[in-house]
Amino acid sequence: QSTWGPILSRTRMTGHLDRANALFVDEEFTEALSEYTLELQTNGLNADVLLKRSACYQKLGNLKDAINDCDNALALDPTHKKASLRKGVLLFGAERYEEARAAFAPFVSDPTFAMHVRKCDACIQMAQTSAKSVAVTLSKSLPSPSPAAATSSTSGPHSAETNSTPSPVPSSSPLAQSQPEKKPNRFTHEWYQSDSAVTVTILARGLKSDQVTHEFTSHSFSVSINLTANDTWTLDLDLCDEIIPESSTVTVGTTKVELRLKKARPVKWLSLEQTNSSAYSTAVWADTSKMNKHAYPSSSQKKKDWDELDHQVAQEDKDEKVEGDAALQKLFRDIYSKADEDTRRAMNKSYVESGGTVLSTNWKDVGSRKVEGSPPSSAPSKD
Repeated sequence: QSTWGPILSRTRMTGHLDRANALFVDEEFTEALSEYTLELQTNGLNADVLLKRSACYQKLGNLKDAINDCDNALALDPTHKKASLRKGVLLFGAERYEEARAAFAPFVSDPTFAMHVRKCDACIQMAQTSAKSVAVTLSKSLPSPSPAAATSSTSGPHSAETNSTPSPVPSSSPLAQSQPEKKPNRFTHEWYQSDSAVTVTILARGLKSDQVTHEFTSHSFSVSINLTANDTWTLDLDLCDEIIPESSTVTVGTTKVELRLKKARPVKWLSLEQTNSSAYSTAVWADTSKMNKHAYPSSSQKKKDWDELDHQVAQEDKDEKVEGDAALQKLFRDIYSKADEDTRRAMNKSYVESGGTVLSTNWKDVGSRKVEGSPPSSAPSKD
């Protein structure tokens, strides 16, 4: 991860919002909270800033104010999907499933929200089943009154007071058991970029794909990792520049969660998060064609143009005439070298899954299915 980008961004900052964003990335949540509050006091209420402050409250363990900021953001803009998503995730983590479902419900047509609604329904049903089970367990664990006890209850003036004492709940009862509260886990993230994409890596081990939910917009992303019923970790960032949501992906691996954000334009990001100093957020990639050509130390008086030699070798390889299988292999290499990423993925997947008998360049066709082998008609049958 490049370190000079964020440093440059911090040195150019003049507003409360810029400083707050940088402090949040540095995990200085108390200071970031103060800066977000000053931004709201200075420039008025803003739904996006309220959500950023809500994230600070969440990191500091202040659930009440985190939800309150989501409510205020929705009051300003009832169609703000990110505010509904954050509110629902916070309520779900607090096991307030009915309220969480109500927060997700307005956008249930969105697949991410629909998934959260299903999870809420499952937890509500599980809680109802558990409550019935506890009631049955308690009824079985309480001792039945004996005839003698029933007789004594009416025989003396002090018997009513004695019998009114509640029986202790057995230690084996579910009500007597409590789980220690776990401290929220914190994951670090890093990022790097190419001219076409930004990759964000969240270092988290042992996650399953159904624990990770995400939402992409053209200028932001939100990723939530559900660790337990009471513990949800969220990374919610406004991005430095525009991305293409439908071409961006999330991959859950054994040691990390990787987000690949497709850039909308081939510029260099000087920071991951958006800042008010937009003039310093991006830069045009350097034109390497005008840089100094390669030169290597040598005692020879005659200087060699190594770039020109590389060009000559490449041209000779290109002009070389080959026949048979070699020509076919050269054709495939040429197609692969000039192909975009989806085409390369299609070629690799189809070739490997078919045992070398199928080579497709259409990722939309082979990306969602297993490519079956297609042996030549002259090949003997294995049946």
